[in-house]
Amino acid sequence: MSLATSFGFTKSLPQSSLCLLFLSALFATTAAAEKPILEAPTFEEVAKAIDLRKIKLPKGEKENVHRELAGVSFDVTGDGDELWKDLEKQLVALGCKPSIVRKDPNDPDTFGRFEKDSYLLYGSVAKHGDRWSVSISNYGKTDLSHMPHFGSAKTDERQHSLWDKDDQSIKSILDEAKAFLVTDGFTHLGTTHKDYGDKESGRFVVTEIYMQKNASLVRLTGNSSMPPDKKAYASVETRLLSVDLPIPPNVENIDYLVGAGT
Repeated sequence: MSLATSFGFTKSLPQSSLCLLFLSALFATTAAAEKPILEAPTFEEVAKAIDLRKIKLPKGEKENVHRELAGVSFDVTGDGDELWKDLEKQLVALGCKPSIVRKDPNDPDTFGRFEKDSYLLYGSVAKHGDRWSVSISNYGKTDLSHMPHFGSAKTDERQHSLWDKDDQSIKSILDEAKAFLVTDGFTHLGTTHKDYGDKESGRFVVTEIYMQKNASLVRLTGNSSMPPDKKAYASVETRLLSVDLPIPPNVENIDYLVGAGT
């Protein structure tokens, strides 16, 4: 079969045309292969879509206030139901649609999920002593179902977990997931190892690998050396960063707080 026939042509083409056709197909294939799989918006794109710094704080005595691009949180006095209504109203004004709101009649706390242009946001108003803790976090639009191993292990849209694995399987899963993210354009920010447990119950080490592309932060987590009666696990979750902070070259054990106002 001639090259022209393989591309669906039956007429013979000049040699120069065949070369151009071949090169065009080659470049198109290469471009498709190099196209990022995971969507990771820039800080500018996030600010244009949903800038949570626009959330106005309610009246009342406030503590622990954090207002950043991807997260807002604060403690305040007042009425919990009214605080939730105000938060929901402001998010709707920013173009977000409430998709899930959970309110237990026997529990004063309220939790909800909001969506806008594939972005997922989670908010809560929870009672703590004489105050209410209010928070809203943008978890971004990075679809973790494309991750190797984690695609069929969805816990929710922005966190996937695998259970009942052995130590070696967890190590392989984390290595493959990290390699996948690097190939997809993510940068390895750092890795932490945290030791837990004691001699009686057994010791285990939790490994956390932080990866970043644009405003998207991905954290890979796995454990090893679990007590004999338990199995190891691995998880991947993503959030949005509020600011791009460079890492000093002499830092050996970086740690990120993944939460509102990250």
